[in-house]
Amino acid sequence: MHVQEAQGQVTGVDRHSRSMLAGYDPARLNAARVAVVGLGALGQNVVQNLALSGVGNLLLVDYDAFEERNATRSPFFPTGDEVARLGLGKAPVVANRAAVCATAADPSVRYAESLVQTAGDGVIRWADVVVSAVDSVSARAWLAERSRIHGRVMVEGGFAAAEFNLSAFLGTSGAVCYRCLNPGRQSSGSCRAYARTAESVSIIPAIQTSAAVLGGMMAEQVIQILIGNQEWAGRTSPAPGATRCAGSGPPSRPGWPVRSARAVTARGRGPKRERRRRPCSCCPWTTR
Repeated sequence: MHVQEAQGQVTGVDRHSRSMLAGYDPARLNAARVAVVGLGALGQNVVQNLALSGVGNLLLVDYDAFEERNATRSPFFPTGDEVARLGLGKAPVVANRAAVCATAADPSVRYAESLVQTAGDGVIRWADVVVSAVDSVSARAWLAERSRIHGRVMVEGGFAAAEFNLSAFLGTSGAVCYRCLNPGRQSSGSCRAYARTAESVSIIPAIQTSAAVLGGMMAEQVIQILIGNQEWAGRTSPAPGATRCAGSGPPSRPGWPVRSARAVTARGRGPKRERRRRPCSCCPWTTR
């Protein structure tokens, strides 16, 4: 894996006075390491929020390049000068832009311009939290499996038009895993037949409003986990139509509030209902 580092500016902790009132710990966030895989509309919004919030160490992975149609939903869409200097690759452009807006005391933004499977397990082992913002079902499943094997929390999300969902999966044995909710290894962001069909031909309906809202929610989930608020780990907010866990056995932890993505988008806070998640026999990497 060829990893490069983007250059940015170093700022003081005093910038975080307001976020400290909200419970953020600048020192802890500065030392934290987050890997973000997938730098499309969703990944860029996650990266922007994490950099502005003071997360000190980011590793960004994507092999793709910017295209003109990305301009309507890409906070880090490159300028002409950036294209001349960095090219159109998403990884170098987003990393350099994130380094500029980073507010951590000692920020470090690295990037790998490759498939995450090619980059390998080093990405997962390096991180405290892994963020999956990929479109590919196989890449999402690979990240889930490797995160579980290496004991890392994985926060993932997906959206199609105005509908979206997110989940946080613990890296501990016996906890609910990605495949519990997706036994067929289907993307939880593409739970409808239409979305699966659209993904197969790379035409997922994508809008900036959904990417921005979901990116903020995912970033906040990552931050709460990093500062030690473990109540945020293990939550899932499936889109309408998502299936229940297919497994059996006793609940591994209390049920978490589940929100409708449509209700969250429309009213800011959707109706809650309790659901118990259970570990299942479809997770070969889970030790019972």
